[in-house]
Amino acid sequence: MKKLSVALILCFLLQILFSVYGSKLVSYKTNPFLILVVSVAVPVLAFFIIRMKNRAKMVENSSEIPVQNSNLTAWLFAFSAMLPMILAYEELRKMWVKFPDPVKISDVIPQLAAQNKWFWAGETPNQLVSFPTYQAFPVYMPLHWMPIQVAELTGLDLRWVGAGFMMLSFGVAAFFMARSTANLKNKWSAALLFWLMSLPIWAFIVWNPLEIGVSFELVVVAWYVLLAAGLVSKNYWLIGIGVVGTLLSRYTDFFWMPTLAVLLWQFEPKKSSFWLWGSAVAAILLIYVFPIYLPNPTALMTGIKYHNNIALNGWSRTDDECFSQGLNFAMHLRLWLPGVPEKSLFLCRLLQGLIMTGVFAAGVFFYIKKWKNEMSWHVFSLLSLQMVLVLFFLSSPMTFQYYLLVPMTTAAMICYLTMNDEL
Repeated sequence: MKKLSVALILCFLLQILFSVYGSKLVSYKTNPFLILVVSVAVPVLAFFIIRMKNRAKMVENSSEIPVQNSNLTAWLFAFSAMLPMILAYEELRKMWVKFPDPVKISDVIPQLAAQNKWFWAGETPNQLVSFPTYQAFPVYMPLHWMPIQVAELTGLDLRWVGAGFMMLSFGVAAFFMARSTANLKNKWSAALLFWLMSLPIWAFIVWNPLEIGVSFELVVVAWYVLLAAGLVSKNYWLIGIGVVGTLLSRYTDFFWMPTLAVLLWQFEPKKSSFWLWGSAVAAILLIYVFPIYLPNPTALMTGIKYHNNIALNGWSRTDDECFSQGLNFAMHLRLWLPGVPEKSLFLCRLLQGLIMTGVFAAGVFFYIKKWKNEMSWHVFSLLSLQMVLVLFFLSSPMTFQYYLLVPMTTAAMICYLTMNDEL
């Protein structure tokens, strides 16, 4: 089992390496295959390790009474988890100085800032943003850009808001994950596991600071961290916050929500489903539907059409950055799939949808039929979420490097979940 644990950590580290630095080590055509192998290996290895541990516990039938960590211990874990981000302050500051005006490199932050400004001024946040040579129609969801208001009120560089949200999410996650973990043999070693969550951001700081300097992805990472922490700690408040936060920021886990819904309904009291989904629907109505969608219902389809045109433009170019970075299989699918770009792009998305449906159907079927007595549905849901995130980005026609911060960070949380009782 120790060999599998070593392999798990190694695959996690290689996932970071190939996601952030892979195109500088190997051919951009080869890199997606390496990312696929090591990224999928993380939830797969965790699955087998957790099953083996649970089987061993059932055989031992241990009478030891679990002792939960105290609040003081949990707070110390929370500080430990935030410490690497605190230590990153100077590197981040230099990064903001190095890229003082992100609009010269990327239009992401200007669009997010415009949406936030328009919303709080009582205007629709879905309207054209003008740039020197073109106009963009922002397709970002409200819990991606609403935190920017903190920067507006405090005068901070809005990128500090993203870093702050991410750091706080690490602290919250570590607190609740530590509180739900019993009988840790070596708390110092366990605390180091929480540092794994910061490794992806440090990899970008060292190898590719541009991606962090011109994006606002750290807020999205924070929402996914809270969702994953809720699953690890079996805390339904965190799960609910994570569901709303992820759906209203980067909603990749939309394809995972059926897995959560089925397993929650199947293995928990029905009131848990009504509470979780009722609260989520209410929050989505209050944050997005009533204030943003209903006043301008055509904006959503306009944004989807704009996004599709951007994807088609990149799909039709051989020099598109999404291909040359070697982050997914887009460059291969474009060659393998038949037809003109419009048709092959449609087939790419169809294939992506089939993969997502397959992960859901196979995962739920085999868990209920074979694995339900070998691990909790919360653990299996997290592993399933990781598979969805990895396979979605790998099969997407358009994946930017900073998107991969999310599956790298949630992979770190899987490492904690799998290894904390070994320490």
